[in-house]
Amino acid sequence: MNHTKVEGLEGDWIQKRKDKMGRFGRNLERYREQDKLSQAALAKMVGVERSTINNIETGRRWPGPDLVAKLAEALGVSIANLWKEV
Repeated sequence: MNHTKVEGLEGDWIQKRKDKMGRFGRNLERYREQDKLSQAALAKMVGVERSTINNIETGRRWPGPDLVAKLAEALGVSIANLWKEV
């Protein structure tokens, strides 16, 4: 097996995941700001620490499915809109 090819595929997968995390974070921040909510206020609404919201918005943390659903509900948007490219 060609390890270079596998490493390249793994690198592509990691980059795609980072891109999706960044997109989700930017969308989360945009909807949060549209609702004039602070990170702390949104965090309280969904039961997490403010740092969790910050880490998601900056692409350093990947939210689990339950948190994604809570965030969408708190912001009054669909889950799909949080992932959508804009």
